[in-house]
Amino acid sequence: MLLHPLAFTAALLAASSIPHNTYAQITNDGTPPNPTTILVGSDVTSNPPTVGWTEGVCYTPITTGIHPGDSILFEFDGHNVYQMASKENFDNCDFTDATLLAQVGESPFKYTIPSDDAMGDILYFACQIGDHCAGGMQKLQVGVTAFWGNAERQSIPSSSFVLGTSVEECNAIQEGTVSESDQIESSALQSFCSDPVLVEGESHMYYRSCLSGPATLTPGGVVNRLFVMQDPFPQDYRVVIGQRTFEFVEGDPDSELGITPVPVNQLYVHHLSGSVVFGQGTEGVRNTAPDAPFPKPYGLFSGEDGNTMIFHLIDLRQVDDWLACIECRCDQLSAGTYLDELTQTGNITGGVNCCSNCTDITTQTVDYRMRYNITYLELQLEDEPVTDVRMLTADISPAAGGVLE
Repeated sequence: MLLHPLAFTAALLAASSIPHNTYAQITNDGTPPNPTTILVGSDVTSNPPTVGWTEGVCYTPITTGIHPGDSILFEFDGHNVYQMASKENFDNCDFTDATLLAQVGESPFKYTIPSDDAMGDILYFACQIGDHCAGGMQKLQVGVTAFWGNAERQSIPSSSFVLGTSVEECNAIQEGTVSESDQIESSALQSFCSDPVLVEGESHMYYRSCLSGPATLTPGGVVNRLFVMQDPFPQDYRVVIGQRTFEFVEGDPDSELGITPVPVNQLYVHHLSGSVVFGQGTEGVRNTAPDAPFPKPYGLFSGEDGNTMIFHLIDLRQVDDWLACIECRCDQLSAGTYLDELTQTGNITGGVNCCSNCTDITTQTVDYRMRYNITYLELQLEDEPVTDVRMLTADISPAAGGVLE
């Protein structure tokens, strides 16, 4: 018996338990009629809204809304993308039988989920560079489901993330034992600032002292991850940024002993990245020159940057060969590093990708915090106009043959 096309449509809708007044498109392979692309590390509800594919970020699992035919977009610099063989390999950052999807220099990379992927499967991705997976939490799990709904998607999933977590905290988030919102709140509360104080002898110039959350390190330990920082500037209006200095301290700010400055030969600041304070390394500790205010009529205004910083710190306690440790020398020199193909020298013997713990010692741990002190100027109507200065970053390493620390 032949059915009229409209009768056939009505019968199909009834069999699918979809309301008769809903226009639906059912596909044989479970793929959506309008596939979408999800950018890894991009969520409009986060601050900053985009971090991309990088280490030091806890990527929350994408559990719903991903279907065969959709794409996962990785944008990165100095990383790669592997598809892990199993959940066990993913959990342990074991790259045995993993599939290389994109090498360093192949960003952006778009992975389109095949239509023959089994429904209900979970895809596992990770970065194989250095300690980025195990120590840097650079891994992502994506759940795949069939699309049996309306032709118009109800929502587009995002790749949310949490900043400032430890590896253990991130594992708890990925396993679902700790909620993302609880961890965000906990991370943000670990950084705080003193109340603004008017600078003596200055008009409308204020001073604040702040502490970051703790970076816990073992002797010879290395950390290289994002931290959520307290923004020290007013949030409802813009001000001119004044002097900014930083140092690292140890101890518990809530204890009777309090905190004390860390000697530079105990904690090596490999580099900082971010704009809460100007990104520097050990040479910038307690130094006023690198982040001094601009002379009038120029000034750097608040409100342009986020509230995160990457700390790459190396604990030098009980380290025998401290120079090899702070230079992040590679253990297997014959294997080269991921930078070889980019520099075309084949002689790279160290770098961030080889920066892992310099000892096997697990005790005694120390909590390190950045103390950052800032001043800012509140402009008045009678003040002279200030010309806004914008920061630009240029990569000069090609001019130096790729050898630049």
